[in-house]
Amino acid sequence: MALPFAAAWFLMFRREGALAWFGVWLWSLGMIFTITQDAVQLAVVTKLPAAYSAADAAAKQALEAFGGSVAYVLSSVGGLIGFSGVGIMGVVMLRSRISPRRCPLRFFGNPLSRSSTADVRVP
Repeated sequence: MALPFAAAWFLMFRREGALAWFGVWLWSLGMIFTITQDAVQLAVVTKLPAAYSAADAAAKQALEAFGGSVAYVLSSVGGLIGFSGVGIMGVVMLRSRISPRRCPLRFFGNPLSRSSTADVRVP
């Protein structure tokens, strides 16, 4: 569900050049690592208990170490790459001239203008 979000980011900021493309690419690559890590964890949870209960003591320790290290490495690499892409996209957004069409503050009026407080009636 998160991968179409990268396409929306790119479509919104494609005029900003290669930096936007690089940020989206890094974020998507990080998401691929994260999705792979989730799939590995699902496979471990569904298949490992039977193999773990049938294994001897030395094999149990090896299974625990292998399962933990694979999940940790995939999660760490995915997070590092993905959050780097998010940081780059933040820089792209700050440099961009694109602003949202509807700012949430417009709905409530500009709290800093004097005209918005002139309509308030105090009993």
